[in-house]
Amino acid sequence: MDINSIEKKILSRPFKKPNQCTMFGINLGLELNRRLTDYASKNNVSKSSIVKNLLIAYLDEKEIKVLTK
Repeated sequence: MDINSIEKKILSRPFKKPNQCTMFGINLGLELNRRLTDYASKNNVSKSSIVKNLLIAYLDEKEIKVLTK
């Protein structure tokens, strides 16, 4: 997983009003939630866009590994 390319995707989409698809509730714990909130605020992106891009990258990588076995 290339975190620099993931970050470029996240930062290329500035925060905007959310669309109609909502993210399911995740209990991140206080520390991880604070870190996520701080990063999103500093970079003017939504927390859901960060989670979405990370999840896409993770699943893409895992699905490729499954397909190549």
